[in-house]
This record gives sequence, structure tokens and C-alpha cells, in this order.
Amino acid sequence: MIGERPDFWLASLGGYDLGSPRMCFSVKRLKGAGDSDCLLVRIQPPLSAQPFGLKDRSIDFLILEPRSVWLFARTKAWPIDVLFCRPVIKDIATRERIEFYETQTLGEGELYRTENEAQAKMDEMRDFMETHRPKAPVVPVSLLRYPTSDVPDFWLITRIGFDLGVKRCFRLRQIVVADDTGYLLVRIEPPFSIEPLEVRETHVEMLVLQPYSVSTLVPDIIAWPVEVAFEVSLVADIDTRKHVDSHQVLTLGIGELHPKEELARTALNTRKLQHD
Repeated sequence: MIGERPDFWLASLGGYDLGSPRMCFSVKRLKGAGDSDCLLVRIQPPLSAQPFGLKDRSIDFLILEPRSVWLFARTKAWPIDVLFCRPVIKDIATRERIEFYETQTLGEGELYRTENEAQAKMDEMRDFMETHRPKAPVVPVSLLRYPTSDVPDFWLITRIGFDLGVKRCFRLRQIVVADDTGYLLVRIEPPFSIEPLEVRETHVEMLVLQPYSVSTLVPDIIAWPVEVAFEVSLVADIDTRKHVDSHQVLTLGIGELHPKEELARTALNTRKLQHD
């Protein structure tokens, strides 16, 4: 409403650049992955959803994950460090709990009491970025491509997050995400649906794999199993791109790669028994 006073202002410090500070109006507390406490806020002005593959849409809500105790304290110590995340579900306003894969972490931020303080911090960070970081990631001229094959290179199972079952993975090529060259684009079988998540395409045939337990997934994996984050692309032309920004992929979960199907199924069954 016009004249409504925000609870605080959000300044982006790393990751996705908000462009300008956003007014934040507290909606409610939520339980996140691992029973962490988060805060759902309505923002003004809204963000365009186009950079995330959603045309003619706006982002009216963000989820704030506190990095200190001050977000929910009665007496606050400003500024307050947070991660700010984009909900990727339509019913966020009615939810009390969110799953790992139902939000997309956009970046690091700080909360301020006034717009002037938030704007001053963002101006300071832009000046710092101009002098301390390259303006664009260095993408190798030639990225490794793998020959087409009908034989899977490995099998993927879920440890945390979206349940994949067991997926056959076929290596396509190396891809750079942000400034990290160790990612791998793979084709998966069988494809799967991620409805009702709000993304450009809910039918998934390719995944981006981020190495966790090793430094890189290219050119070859030499120690099994390999822990990875599996991510879905938010851009249409992922199969032709050399580079994507971190906000152009959505992490669905943490998984394991196994060299044989029977090893993957044994690991998955063992994990299910441990959780039953």
C-alpha cells in the first residue's frame, strides 16, 4: 500500500545484483532445509523474472536466510547478514515449510534500517568489484566435448533434495558456471518432470553437475562415488552455451555418481533403509 513503511531495506553484496535496494515487508517465518529458520518478505519494487527464464512475470517475494542471530532478535544489531533466495513455488504465501529445491539462492546481502544506508553499501560494493574482480569470467576458448555414445558414463542418485531415483547420465561437454570451469553438462535417461516448480521448462532432459567431493568432473572421474550438486538450466539454449551465470541454474539437490547401475541401486536402497 502507498505510504506503507518497510521493516528494512535489502542491499545485495554478492551474487545477483538487485540493481537498487529493495524495501522488505515481513510476511512470516518459514522452516527451511534442516529446520533452519527463514523469513518470507514481500519486496518493493518487484524483480523481473525474465533473467530466470520466466517472461512477463515479476518476483514479489524473497526468502531471507539469516547468517547471524539478529534477524529474529527483538533488539537488532544492524546491518544484518543474510542470503536472499527466490521461491520457485507458486504457493509460498501459504507454506510453513520449504524443501531444499523449492528456493534458488541468489546472493549475499545485508539488511539496513534506511534506504540511504543500503544504497551507500551497494555503491561501496560496486566500487570494490570494479577494482578487484574481472568484469567478465574468463571462459576457455575450447571446452571439452565428449563423443556421442549409447552407453551411460555413470549413474546418478539423490542424497538430499529432489528424488531422482536412478538416472543414466551421458556426458555432453564441459560448461563454465560463473567462473568455475569444473562443471559438466549431461543428458539423462529417463527424463523427468519438476512440476510444480516455477521454471522455464519443467520437462528435464539435461542436468548441470557441480563437483563437490572433487575439484572438477573433467576430463575424467578417477575416484568413485563422486558427490555432486545436480542443477537444472533456466535458459533455453544450455546445450549450445559455453558459460552461464549462477542465477541461470537451479540446484535441485545433492547426489552421487556411480560407475555401474548396480552400485547406484545398492547405494540408493541402503540410503532408503537408513531413513526408514
